[in-house]
Amino acid sequence: MNFHNANCYNSPEVAFTKRFINIYRNSVDGDGVGIREFQVQGLGIADFLWVQKDAVPKIIAFELKLKCWQRGLLQAYRYSFFSDESYLVVPQKLSDVVLKHIDHFRDMNIGLIGFEEESKSFTVYQSPPTKKYSSNVARARALKSLIADYNLGFLAKHGDCLL
Repeated sequence: MNFHNANCYNSPEVAFTKRFINIYRNSVDGDGVGIREFQVQGLGIADFLWVQKDAVPKIIAFELKLKCWQRGLLQAYRYSFFSDESYLVVPQKLSDVVLKHIDHFRDMNIGLIGFEEESKSFTVYQSPPTKKYSSNVARARALKSLIADYNLGFLAKHGDCLL
């Protein structure tokens, strides 16, 4: 399992993100690559990207927010243009508020995760259907970066399966 960290500055949200990443990557079955702060031109910077090395690799994007979950939902939606699944991760204590708006997540095909730092656990409240990304251009940009900038050549072997 590889892990790339693009940025090392500290803030409460960065610390929250790092703790979630450690728990998430230990919970995943199979092999994959995690990338912090993955940028796709015109779509923003995902806090965390997980590339699962399955028979056909899967790209999962995560946006993490301590508050301002509405902004995070819109950011996660933008990542769905290039990812197979996209999630918003919020502190467990904020989940009750966000769950009142779960219909927005369903309508946008975005997942919702509540993360409890103290117990080092997370709850998936809404799983998006594994779907094909929504933009060929965005997916091509993401794949180009993953292959060239992060040396994930295994993605190139799947060619048309990923586009």
